[in-house]
Amino acid sequence: MANIFTKNLICCSYAPTFGYNSYFTCGFAPMQMAMPIPFFNIGGGFIMPQQTSGNIFTRRMNRALYYSGGGSSPRINNTPQKASETKSAADVKKVEKPKPQTKTKVQPKVTKPVSRDLRADFTNTAYKYMGFNEADGSSRMISKSGEWCADFIKYVINESYREKGLTPPTSDLRIEPGMPHLRVENIKQWGIRHGNYLSVANKSNKAQTIAEKVKKGDIIILRENGASHTGFVTKVYADGSFDSIEGNRDDRVKTAHYKASDPSLSGFVQLKS
Repeated sequence: MANIFTKNLICCSYAPTFGYNSYFTCGFAPMQMAMPIPFFNIGGGFIMPQQTSGNIFTRRMNRALYYSGGGSSPRINNTPQKASETKSAADVKKVEKPKPQTKTKVQPKVTKPVSRDLRADFTNTAYKYMGFNEADGSSRMISKSGEWCADFIKYVINESYREKGLTPPTSDLRIEPGMPHLRVENIKQWGIRHGNYLSVANKSNKAQTIAEKVKKGDIIILRENGASHTGFVTKVYADGSFDSIEGNRDDRVKTAHYKASDPSLSGFVQLKS
């Protein structure tokens, strides 16, 4: 049989073996030739050894076998992972576990103590009874006595404290035995006992003292020729004069105005606590 390949090799089939000695069968007997035959790699592909010899037929055969096997040995990634890249199940749970939500602490509401200085409340309460009088008997709601200016003071103080939910401070301000009403002198001495009395009777700078120290809601103590009277301060002026609201002034609850030079002015009870 003669063709273009007779110069190199006449063959009918190829029987590969491992190594460089391979056989081609030609119908009668195998012919051994030394040629670069690809052999199998453990990974499943072919490794192409260095091509040493052969003609165009053997080179094409080898290339065909080489590319049919994948062209190279498969790369097996056996690179070990770094310890930092591997995470245990416990680590994953630790990472994935949501952080517990912290509840915002609610600050307890602080209730401010009720001020016991209710002098401004005294005047507001006193004005509720403006016009109460003896003629129509309305004043008897405050006192059943014909002399009730001091009773009016105690009545207003007690009501003002109770409206604030506080205990009135007048527990030791009592009507003397045999007397139908509270005396003005009782109120004055009550203020002195508790350190709340401001005397202005003999002061040379009476007007300045009143203007600087007397406040709305202070209790006026008036005394003249053995008689006495009382009421609440409602406003103080720069010259020491002041306005008041009083019980039993002309037999009724009524306002008045005084100058700092008034000779009947004795002092003020300043109920600060």
